[in-house]
Amino acid sequence: MPEGASTTVRRNADSSGDPMPDVSPEVFRSALTAEARRRFGDERAEALAPDLETLAADLARVAAAPLPDDTEPGFFLVSE
Repeated sequence: MPEGASTTVRRNADSSGDPMPDVSPEVFRSALTAEARRRFGDERAEALAPDLETLAADLARVAAAPLPDDTEPGFFLVSE
């Protein structure tokens, strides 16, 4: 697991399965861009911007999906 990564599942305080409150694509894009700049530098981070934008939107979509406590989180997996 990457350094600083967490396996904690974030839920609302009542653990209702409702979407997390701060899951906008902008939040993910900002974090991904900052990490890309830190790891690869400004030039490479700019080159990765379209991919980071797509990833941020995908992460936001998955994070915003309600997930009841008794459901396995496999709904977003691509089957071949």
